[in-house]
Amino acid sequence: MVANLHHQNYNPHHWEYWIPRSIHYACRIEKYKANKPMPMPDWAIREMVADWLGAGRAYEDKWADMKNWSWFESHYLKMDFHNDTRQKLSKVLNEIGYQPTAEFKEKTNDFSRMG
Repeated sequence: MVANLHHQNYNPHHWEYWIPRSIHYACRIEKYKANKPMPMPDWAIREMVADWLGAGRAYEDKWADMKNWSWFESHYLKMDFHNDTRQKLSKVLNEIGYQPTAEFKEKTNDFSRMG
């Protein structure tokens, strides 16, 4: 568990990395507050999506179904992203052919224009 938290908090392709955990860190970047997400750069968003896909392939022995990506849809609402990151993530997922289920679209407006 500790190793997993360390990996998430020290690798920029994890969304957790972009949430300042200390008020001391957040104060150095005035417009960001502790425990509020900062925007992720494009390369980190793409690497994060690749990591999700690769982990799914490793754990489930198959690639994710872009029309029914159950892992993503069950975890997404628990993730805390900056609004800019949410918009960019939506575009990246659209590029790889992700089509949110109707049930998932009802839970979030982030992907309402997709599929």
